Amino acid sequence: VARFYDTATMQCHRSEDSDTLSEFFFYHLKLDYLHEHLQNLSASLWVDQNTTSLDAHTLYYNAHLGAFTDCHLTFNFWSNGLVKILINMETFLAEPYYEAPWMWMDILFVLILVRMFYSETRELIPAIRNGWDGLMNYVEFWNAVDWTSILLGTVVIAAWADICLSVSGPLQDAIAALPTAELDALVYSNRTYLTPQQMESVMSRAEYEQRVGDLHALSSDIAGKHEDLRLLTFWYAFVLQMKFFKAFQANPRLDIVIRTLTMSAVEITHFIIVFLTIFMCFSCAGYVVWGKAIKGFK
Repeated sequence: VARFYDTATMQCHRSEDSDTLSEFFFYHLKLDYLHEHLQNLSASLWVDQNTTSLDAHTLYYNAHLGAFTDCHLTFNFWSNGLVKILINMETFLAEPYYEAPWMWMDILFVLILVRMFYSETRELIPAIRNGWDGLMNYVEFWNAVDWTSILLGTVVIAAWADICLSVSGPLQDAIAALPTAELDALVYSNRTYLTPQQMESVMSRAEYEQRVGDLHALSSDIAGKHEDLRLLTFWYAFVLQMKFFKAFQANPRLDIVIRTLTMSAVEITHFIIVFLTIFMCFSCAGYVVWGKAIKGFK
């Protein structure tokens, strides 16, 4: 018990500040040396009762699709003994504009945003000149939808540009800094994988680990930005939906949808409240009765 609980401070060891340790497994090495590395880690209790998380990070490249996949296999060791296993993969293009038509579509999107900004500005400036009353007359729901579309679209463009610059610049430089070609050539010439001494003849292990660590940190950063971009696009789709509803007002038949939703908003809200109340009661009942036995109800 003393290894888990400190009687002096009356706290568990896992409650202290955590440290991050990294170990690298290079595919150029012979399998025996990789097994030996794993055995040494196991013997040294590299993963012990104080470990909170184990993350296996791998960066894949699919040459047929021209895409990278940043993969994290994470084992989270909870204090109650539960081990939570998570797999997180994020794929992004190695060459976002390998085909010219995709670039023209993005340019068209930028031009549409610029046109929207120009049109809304022409309406906003006279409203501001008319004082507070003019500004209040301008601030209405559909104008708010237009400005939300412009601002969120600008954020999407900026996020996508940041990803493109990171992939085409720093990520390519980090990959080029690795001695992959030299190590592959040595494997082919030897017709077998390498020993640690043979790898050291190309580049020191410490320097190689530093460069690989920098590459993985950069790929994780790009993957995080790419995931944020997908979330932004998710919310932007709802804003564009409202833009379509605004355009539907020009057609009497299409405008029926808008007027129906507007007139029934109060009834729909009350229905949602009643439905969620019943749904939560059934959910709690299912969790209490079957949560212990059936995984889907946990």
